[in-house]
Amino acid sequence: MTLAQVIATSAFVLAGKYLGLLQVDEMVWDKIKPYLIYVAAFTLGVMANMKVCVPNSLSRNPLARPRPTHPALPCLVPCLR
Repeated sequence: MTLAQVIATSAFVLAGKYLGLLQVDEMVWDKIKPYLIYVAAFTLGVMANMKVCVPNSLSRNPLARPRPTHPALPCLVPCLR
């Protein structure tokens, strides 16, 4: 998701630049490279955190798994929290 946000933001800025709507500096690889390393590390950290937290929260939280008693129950679970 984070990589998609970076790509979408870069495409938006470049499109604005080439259409003459934005005044931006040239992209310099020496400035981009450290930022890409930071984004990759952040993305991997978030993904690892999600992988660790999901199984634990579902097995210990009874509201996370709606019971099949009523079809509207999955919509009501967030309201009950």
